Amino acid sequence: MRIRLRSQMPPRGDRQGFKIGRNGRRYWIASQARRSGTYGFPDRCIELPAEIVTAEQIAEFCRFHNARLDAWIEQHKTAQETTARTPSRSEITRVRPQKAKTQSPYLSGVTA
Repeated sequence: MRIRLRSQMPPRGDRQGFKIGRNGRRYWIASQARRSGTYGFPDRCIELPAEIVTAEQIAEFCRFHNARLDAWIEQHKTAQETTARTPSRSEITRVRPQKAKTQSPYLSGVTA
């Protein structure tokens, strides 16, 4: 009997969010770092400074901005949780008031 093994996702890279543009410039892009959303992170795209040259410096730059993004997302989620309010039972089961039934003025002279 042959057992089929599931393929595993490769480990996350050390430079999450790092991209090289068509013009050869290097960028850190927030939406590439976190697929679940950036929740309005103010720095969506940051160009790497020219003095960052080695792979280790690029990785450190990306880790720093990924940590900023994670802190932003965590702050945003906790703010949403504190402002979110569950409706009370009376609000859920409240019956809508019925409109007063009025006879149409067009039917005033009509008899059935």
